[in-house]
Amino acid sequence: MLSIKDAAHRARQYLVELFGEVADIRLEEVESEENNWLITLSFLANAPQEDAWIMTQSKMIRQYKIFTIDRDTGEVLAMRIRTLHV
Repeated sequence: MLSIKDAAHRARQYLVELFGEVADIRLEEVESEENNWLITLSFLANAPQEDAWIMTQSKMIRQYKIFTIDRDTGEVLAMRIRTLHV
């Protein structure tokens, strides 16, 4: 069975495989759901050029992703956008 630490590491690996090098990856949340871990990671990524509302010089925005990881196999089953409610 996959530990929480190993699941978080697998989610991070998967994130880098998909998006390439991203900055400031953070572990935000860990949840248990049936036979899966739900791992929320955030990272800084370049903002799309058409996002004129972003007023930072760095043009970096924090994005949040939830990874569903099978506890038995370590396979990443899903990745979805995490919307923050402020």
